[in-house]
Parts: sequence; structure tokens; C-alpha cells
Amino acid sequence: MRRAVIGILMLTALLGACSKPFGGPSSSDSSAPIPGKDVEKTINDKLPPQLHGVQKAGNARCPAEIRLGKGKTAECTMIADGQKVNIKVAQDGSGYKVSLDQAVVSMTVLEQNLASTYHQQFSFYCGGASLRVVNPGAKIQCQGTPTGGGKTRLFDVTIQDTSGKYESAEHTS
Repeated sequence: MRRAVIGILMLTALLGACSKPFGGPSSSDSSAPIPGKDVEKTINDKLPPQLHGVQKAGNARCPAEIRLGKGKTAECTMIADGQKVNIKVAQDGSGYKVSLDQAVVSMTVLEQNLASTYHQQFSFYCGGASLRVVNPGAKIQCQGTPTGGGKTRLFDVTIQDTSGKYESAEHTS
């Protein structure tokens, strides 16, 4: 039986808000370089509170100077529970905005959401790591054990975007 289910991880459901402008400082000249330290502070202040289920996040790293323009972005990184997360910096009017460039997925939250999605008919195990940082399109394979006993089944979970929207289906050979 192959059944596709679409869901949104509670961990990352609020992360779409991170792509909204945070009022990052810049001069009125949008071609002026932005000090990387200013962007790091914005990332460290604004993104970690949005990462529900993450124990420790911060330590942003950016180039010394960031130059943005129409259609031009820059990359920074941040550490979430010991894993590197890519952050995108883009121009926003005369300022800039920061957003996740990858999905940050709590395995505990994913397992709970899958159990709920499949009406508690299975208990799920999606691997030993408590957190995974993945690019959109990545697949995570989870084991579903029927709650009433029976043979464990494999489920494929495809992360669709940086907000954590996913699709799951029973694995077929």
C-alpha cells in the first residue's frame, strides 16, 4: 500500500517568518557594503528563537563585508545543535533580510507528526540523530512499527522546502 501524506513539521512551521525582513541595518546607498558582524548579530538574535526543538543555536559566521544588489544574495552559516545551517542574506529595500537556506528537522517532532498523520497506527523511528539539517528535496527514511504488533514498515519522507513541509509515503521496492 502506497499512501502519500503531506504535512508540515511543527519544528519548522514558523521558520517562514525568518524570511521576512528583520530590519537589518544598511545605509541609504543600497550598494554600500554591510558589515558581516552586523548580519551575524541579526542572525544570532532573530533565527534561534524560531528554531523550536533546537537546544542550542547561534554562532553565526558571515564574510567580513557583504555586498547585496538586485538579485544578488550572500551566504552565512549558523550552528544549530552542533550542525552547520546555511543562511541566505538578500537585499530588502534599503536593508537586508536573512532566511534559512535549508530545513532544520527535529527527528522527535517528525516521528510524532508521522504517528499523528497515520492516526497512531504506527510508532516511528527516523534515526539516531536528534536533528537533521537537509536541503529541500532530501529524503529521510523512517521505520513504522504497527502499534498493535506486526511487521515494521519503511516510510519515505521527502522534505519539500526550508519551512519543513514534507510528503510521506510507505516505501515500495
